[in-house]
Amino acid sequence: MKSLMAFDSDFRESLQETYNQIEKSYKNIQKKYQFNLEKTDISEAILERLKTYYLTQGKIKTFLDKRYLTAASDFFVESVLFFLKLYLLSQG
Repeated sequence: MKSLMAFDSDFRESLQETYNQIEKSYKNIQKKYQFNLEKTDISEAILERLKTYYLTQGKIKTFLDKRYLTAASDFFVESVLFFLKLYLLSQG
């Protein structure tokens, strides 16, 4: 019989994959995207990330019968920092 750790390994691997995906996204944006502050692309990207976060957290809340969603404040800060870092690097 498989151990509990073995059954849970897919979930742990998906958490580790989050870093790989943020790094991949960062490199793609850095190479292929031109920032234009006259547009709202950064705000829209942050809002889409938050929307996805809240939708996912809502499903987890329901699945685990939780009363509250996990706070998104740290996720919001990380999202802002992600795009701010990219923008500042693009400015030389």
